[in-house]
Amino acid sequence: MITLGIALTVICLTHGGNADLVRKAFFGSPYLNAALVTAKSEGLNKYVGDGGTSFGAFQLHRGGMGSEFEHDTGLNLANPSTRPAQYAYVRRYVERHGGFSSNVWHGLRHVRVAQAQC
Repeated sequence: MITLGIALTVICLTHGGNADLVRKAFFGSPYLNAALVTAKSEGLNKYVGDGGTSFGAFQLHRGGMGSEFEHDTGLNLANPSTRPAQYAYVRRYVERHGGFSSNVWHGLRHVRVAQAQC
């Protein structure tokens, strides 16, 4: 990550691992870049967060979208093998709701981004 001044953060979109799973889930979507930035601000490099209640690159939270995911799919968020299904679920959500919102993905509240080739 490169910081320029106070307000603008440039996030280098990484390759490999979770980033590639996010790219695959959002392939062809106008939200691909936003998905990568959101994942980077949430849990791209850390599977479990919020004291064991949020999971995956998008930190789906039990008690919120994570519970909806488990109910709708019958899958257990705590199992990392569900990442592709989680990311496909998030894609459907953002396409229905017109994008990523900092009201849902709180990590975005602290990120103002510009993309750069690093």
